[in-house]
Amino acid sequence: MKYLIINFTFLILLIGCGAKNIDKSFNKSEEYWFNKITKSVKNNQLNLADDYYISLYSEHISSPYLPILSLYLAKAHADDKAYIMSIFYYDEYLDKFALKSDEEYVNYLKLKARYQNVSHISKSQISLKNAITEIQNFKTKFPNSIYILETNTILASLKTARDLQLQTIANLYKKLGHTKAQDIYIDKNNQTLENFDLPNAPWYKKIFE
Repeated sequence: MKYLIINFTFLILLIGCGAKNIDKSFNKSEEYWFNKITKSVKNNQLNLADDYYISLYSEHISSPYLPILSLYLAKAHADDKAYIMSIFYYDEYLDKFALKSDEEYVNYLKLKARYQNVSHISKSQISLKNAITEIQNFKTKFPNSIYILETNTILASLKTARDLQLQTIANLYKKLGHTKAQDIYIDKNNQTLENFDLPNAPWYKKIFE
């Protein structure tokens, strides 16, 4: 219950309180909110769709539309390059609605959104670290995943970005004359390179080696 409160507080803070043209109706049917959400997405009014999702969840917590709509909104936000919101809805689905049969796939979609956020939006050290950790956790949880090649490729890309970032910071400290700080980042970079795992080549490439 505590998690649900935190999760929805996070959603409300992200979408803000000032969405224009919001339908302030209440005690409506599941179908009413479903139609409101899908129409808002089609009109590229994702803030409204988020508000209507909260209304649907608040009034019909057991609605069969919620799993479908959480994935629908996750994709809509990813298409809109709002990757943090996309990740929120993937988490929403995984925490509340996921079936064993689709857990792996949805986790993979979430990883892609995390990677896209780091690639296009936020290249901070924390974002890179979180993305790398999440991918490593995915590999541990799904060691025989059919998405392992794509996952390894994403992981290699993120580790390369992290190593380049550490080297850039070390070079900056060198220019500023902060040799101790430079040595710290060089040491960090060397450690990451020692632990670097190359992605496994697909089986068909081995035929030509």
